[in-house]
Amino acid sequence: HRLALSLPKLPLAPRSSALPARHFTMSAAATAPTIPVYTKAQVQQLIASDSSSYTLVDVRNPDEVAVGAIPTAINVPLPDVLAKTEVATELFALPSDSKIVVYCRSGKRAQDASLALAAHGFTDVSNYKGSALDWFSED
Repeated sequence: HRLALSLPKLPLAPRSSALPARHFTMSAAATAPTIPVYTKAQVQQLIASDSSSYTLVDVRNPDEVAVGAIPTAINVPLPDVLAKTEVATELFALPSDSKIVVYCRSGKRAQDASLALAAHGFTDVSNYKGSALDWFSED
């Protein structure tokens, strides 16, 4: 046997096309800066150029870096970037207009770190989106 449940019909509120402006606030994600993306070829060009013209930042954990890192990279794990810890001192001591390219294993942590650096006033931050998976893959 089926039990039939009958609910009363409630009247709907009239639709209004003019919602108060407070309903249209942008979220933090919507106002976040767009971080430029580097390709493997662009990172290779940076490494082949004068190494003082950029800082390559590996935001993976030390155990991941022990397996392999991109040449010239400094390791500042993402939690240290986000918390601006003593481990990140060298990174945050750079001039705000320094060219910084961030990478991780697959790109997610690098994006988070890039946004954090931009929020701290760095103006030339990029994300190597392919990150370590792309770098160490067979071409």
